[in-house]
Amino acid sequence: MNVRSGKLLESKAALVTGASSGMGREIAKAFAGAGAQVVAVARSEERLKSVVDEIVESGGTAVAMVRDLTEPGAPQDVVARAAEMTGRLDILASVAGVMELAPFSEATIESLDRQYVTNVQVPFALTQASLPHLTKTQGTVIFISSLAALAAFPDSAAYTASKGAIDAFARQIAVELAPSGVRVNAIAPGEIDTPMNAEFYSSHPEWLKWITEFTPARRVGDPAEVADVAVFLASDLARFVYGVSIPVDGGLVAR
Repeated sequence: MNVRSGKLLESKAALVTGASSGMGREIAKAFAGAGAQVVAVARSEERLKSVVDEIVESGGTAVAMVRDLTEPGAPQDVVARAAEMTGRLDILASVAGVMELAPFSEATIESLDRQYVTNVQVPFALTQASLPHLTKTQGTVIFISSLAALAAFPDSAAYTASKGAIDAFARQIAVELAPSGVRVNAIAPGEIDTPMNAEFYSSHPEWLKWITEFTPARRVGDPAEVADVAVFLASDLARFVYGVSIPVDGGLVAR
């Protein structure tokens, strides 16, 4: 089944962070394709304009909001503006993330802090700010975790710590917020061919060869395959799904 058919998100409004590239871009497009009004947030004005233009040209509804979410007060301001633009907020997809690789012996506290701010503190603040709106609409929150929260990956101690934290956070607030009708879940992508990963693949071809062979599906994933799961989680098809982190990994974690 194609989850983008049938306008599963019709009449809903979605805030998508990290929407200018990779998985965020595809999630914004998928939400719009499923009928949602999309507020697309990212730091790159040029790339953000590109995705919004693509959505509008395809018959969808989207507006751009250029903002660095790590700035003080930015998450609260972005949520307030998004709700004002659309008149409601049904879906928060917190996709923006950073990954800085280094062997643990060389990793710095500064790098850990940067990754925690973007990967944990920003989603925390966005969700807290969104809660009054999501409670009204019995909305849903989707975090992008990582397979790195479930299994060890090379040179990524700080990154895996941040993604493990977001998985634990999703479980915790899913239980806390369920009585208000707000659903919270995460997606744990495996190896996905995003621009960020493509740069790593180009400098580490041996890793790409190994991970492709080790993944049962014998390939890396496409960002659109993550986006389809996000549409499912945001829709009423997932109305009894709470507090999970769904691997989208071609069978990698199972192996």
